[in-house]
Amino acid sequence: MIRPSEPHTFRARLRFIALKRASRQAGITAQDAREFMMAYCACFLAVSAFIA
Repeated sequence: MIRPSEPHTFRARLRFIALKRASRQAGITAQDAREFMMAYCACFLAVSAFIA
């Protein structure tokens, strides 16, 4: 039984497929995603260090 707060597995799979297709059409590569995540984490750590 699925709780209402959890997304349905079929819908989640469709979203993943749609995101994958959109990323291919936009020309986003795994390297682009990796670099974005590294920059995002670096900014998060810098802001966290500044606040602390």
